[in-house]
Amino acid sequence: MDSIPFIAGQTPNQPSPLEEYLPQVSPSTLTIWLERAYPHPNLILDPFGSSPQSLLTAARGGYRVLAAINNPITRFLVTYAARAPSSSDLTSALATLASTFKGEERLEPHILSLYETDCPHCGKKISAQAFIWKAKGTAPDQKVCHCSQCHNQGVYPTSKEDVDKAQEHKENSLYYARALTRIAPPDDPIRSHAEKALQLYKPRAVYALFTLINKFSGLSLSAEESSHISALLLHAFYKANNLWPHPPEKKAALKLSSLATHRENNVWRALEEAVDVWDREEEPVKVTRWPDLPSVEGGISIYPGRFRDLAEKIKETFGAAVMVVPQPSPAFWSLSALWAGWLWGQETAAPLRNILSLQKTDWGWHTRALQNTFANLQSFLTYQTSCFAVLPDVSPEFLTSAITASHASRFQIQSISLENFRGEAQIVWSRREESERFPPESLKAVLRNAGYSHLSKRGEPSYTLPLYAAGLRAVNQEGVLYTPGEVEVSQIYAELREEMEETFAYRQGFLHYPDSDTWWHQESSLDVTPLSDEVEKKLVNRLVNANGPLQRLTLENEIHTHYPGLLTPHAKLIEACLKSYAEKVEEGSDRWQLKENETPSTRLDDIQEMEDLLGSLGERLGFSINRKSSRGHVSVFTWDDDQGPAHTFFISASGILGKLILLDPDPPPDPWIVLPGSRAHLVVYKLSQNIPLRERVEESWGFLKYRHLRRLVDDESVTRENLGERLSLDPLQYDAPQLPLI
Repeated sequence: MDSIPFIAGQTPNQPSPLEEYLPQVSPSTLTIWLERAYPHPNLILDPFGSSPQSLLTAARGGYRVLAAINNPITRFLVTYAARAPSSSDLTSALATLASTFKGEERLEPHILSLYETDCPHCGKKISAQAFIWKAKGTAPDQKVCHCSQCHNQGVYPTSKEDVDKAQEHKENSLYYARALTRIAPPDDPIRSHAEKALQLYKPRAVYALFTLINKFSGLSLSAEESSHISALLLHAFYKANNLWPHPPEKKAALKLSSLATHRENNVWRALEEAVDVWDREEEPVKVTRWPDLPSVEGGISIYPGRFRDLAEKIKETFGAAVMVVPQPSPAFWSLSALWAGWLWGQETAAPLRNILSLQKTDWGWHTRALQNTFANLQSFLTYQTSCFAVLPDVSPEFLTSAITASHASRFQIQSISLENFRGEAQIVWSRREESERFPPESLKAVLRNAGYSHLSKRGEPSYTLPLYAAGLRAVNQEGVLYTPGEVEVSQIYAELREEMEETFAYRQGFLHYPDSDTWWHQESSLDVTPLSDEVEKKLVNRLVNANGPLQRLTLENEIHTHYPGLLTPHAKLIEACLKSYAEKVEEGSDRWQLKENETPSTRLDDIQEMEDLLGSLGERLGFSINRKSSRGHVSVFTWDDDQGPAHTFFISASGILGKLILLDPDPPPDPWIVLPGSRAHLVVYKLSQNIPLRERVEESWGFLKYRHLRRLVDDESVTRENLGERLSLDPLQYDAPQLPLI
């Protein structure tokens, strides 16, 4: 089994439509894998169609993709973005909407007036950006203002007028009734669930949105103009609900529940914001509806329904299957039912009716849903066809769910890579012919052995996700789960989760360090060349031998090729190495080059200087200077007194610790590692993630910076008696507040 390198894709420089509700992945990840594995593929299949930007990027890369997309909102995201709408198109559509009338008043000032307030600084009338509500509050208690006249902005208490204006609109209004009727008629059983979903909108927001929808419905527009306004309205729907926390919190909008404090965003400002969100300087993509397939130049064919229905009709041969595996997202699907009805009516919203009444979306439910998809894939993919999957925002539960579901449908893991900082797993599956199960009692042994082996390969503690992934991969590879069909898949998931919790625990020898979320094993030995030291060495060599500045992303992916699979280095380790040895070419750039004082010749001169300074200081204090054999590029000095070595100094230009601290079972007399001050943050980061090594350091080792040694040599007050105190005056610490001090 080959481990593929983790693919670090390019992060978009602007927000994507509805991005809080969609899987957070780099749009280029699927395409990069396809280019590596299938440079000239046949048709590509995406059974989920959950990442519109990923589909569009693959199509722009020349790939022909068939995607099953049951959610009409996601279909719209793909088809509209495929047109690459321009800001002029969207601005014109917004102007069309703004110029309609509500009674005697134009629509734009009318909607803005709903949020009218006094600027707390200049007293002028302005339209607030948002109002802040407490979960059970009957009125907003704060407002977010940005005054276009005095240019002051901030969050301020609301006035009585602000409260009165918010309470003018009621839940039993005609606008509420129309919002519900667009989803289901009054006698429909689903109506009560639609009412519950509508509680996610304030009465003022419902009034504003349906004032806009009513005007939109009455306009005589071309299909293209209508799609532009639909795109603007969709963004307003997205921003106008009560799921936006204050202060902002990543992914909070996924929670289909009341927040302690939330924003009521200005609907018209959301429409204005939509122009920039949708504007893309990209090539259009040809989108067809299945059974029409994309041309040889690339494109997307959409099946507007469930994948299981498509699977029964497929007769094509696929080069590969790619997917961004979605997590349970009741908020997005429930809101999609509302939005589809509001934009296109009850018939379009009909496929989402059952979602509104869905009460339980736990991990057992999710595993069953994924297993259905994998089972349908298994029914027609060949044994040679690879499935590449990205699991964003991955957790132990999500990872276990996906691997359980695939295993139950006779899929075998070919490779799994995981980057802990991004919280993303990338898995390659293929069909397996058989699925045998060993005796149930072997499951714990397989997990334990896989975890121990993973730690041994790293030579240092591992984060939770890679450790669990190592266990799950072994379970899948060795076939220790139930044979498919023998037990219901949600029960398999529950059993596996229980076994993992019991295995990766103290009674099985595993030690957990909560502060760093890392694991070690009581029987494991720290390696003299742990993974973090290897990564530092590899990255520095690349910087030294570079012909010019390197893009951060390019450098990261090069490092990933050397340490693939579950050995993928944490992005923060790479960042710490970069900041220690390199600098950005210019502010705001992501291109890095070696610092002038970090060239090998300069650092060799530094080491020679430190040798001279240590010799000078030691002799002044009456010690005999004894130079030991070097350890690689590290010079080893001892200061000896009448009883032998009294102090030991390891002069290093790097932050590599393993070979110094772990090479000998017993530390030498009073050991000090002498290093550049620019290594301080890197060393502190390593020790913060490697608690067993840090414990060894704290027992007897000290760190001495080059700059502090220079000061000590110039300080005539240093004596043998106060030497220990003076050596410790410039402690190893990191200047940034987010890392702990030593």
